[in-house]
Amino acid sequence: MQHVIPENHESAGPPVVLCASHRLIRDALTYGFESLGRVRIVATARDASESIAEAERCRPAVVVVSDDIGRGEALRAARGIADRVRSTSVLLLVGSEDADTLAEAIEAGARGYVTRRVQLHQLCDSVVRVASGMASVPDSMLRALLDQLVERRSASKQSDGVLMQLSPREREVLLLLTEGASTESIATTLVVTRETARKHVQNVLLKMGVRSRLEAVAYVVQDGRSALLRAEA
Repeated sequence: MQHVIPENHESAGPPVVLCASHRLIRDALTYGFESLGRVRIVATARDASESIAEAERCRPAVVVVSDDIGRGEALRAARGIADRVRSTSVLLLVGSEDADTLAEAIEAGARGYVTRRVQLHQLCDSVVRVASGMASVPDSMLRALLDQLVERRSASKQSDGVLMQLSPREREVLLLLTEGASTESIATTLVVTRETARKHVQNVLLKMGVRSRLEAVAYVVQDGRSALLRAEA
């Protein structure tokens, strides 16, 4: 694997691990990100195993995974990082929009999904957004994503008892997530620290058995569960 030591040591922004099988892609994105100065590339990887290892070693804010390593490998990377390094978010960089891949990526734990058709500054925007704890999904795919996740969750036939496992404060947090709240806004609303808000979100995901905020939201909005949540909050 190739570790990157940026030439510009003063570059600001969240630390990022970049995973792509082709060196040309790794080098081009590394140069591009560093030239913008908004993120710091701390390491690179060539496949799922290396990206998981680098995430565990560096504890970056984000791992950007290019699907040129293969769709299955990219999903394995997202799943492995979500399982082993919960503080690290995954952003999937793909060749084209695909609803099935997006749904599987979100279920695997990815928080971002961007196509290689976007401009570099837009990709950087998505990385920064994901690093802040928010999701980054093309607006054109959001409705289809929620529909797919609702269908997948319905097929699992999980009961409303899942929500009842949450404490009153955790149900408040989940309700705020359904309204699109970020970690910062949750902290502000509940008058707690950002770290406390982040822990509440992690506990909600863990108790619900989901890997991402979007999947948790999809579970709530199906079959009137949002109304149930409001009644219990």
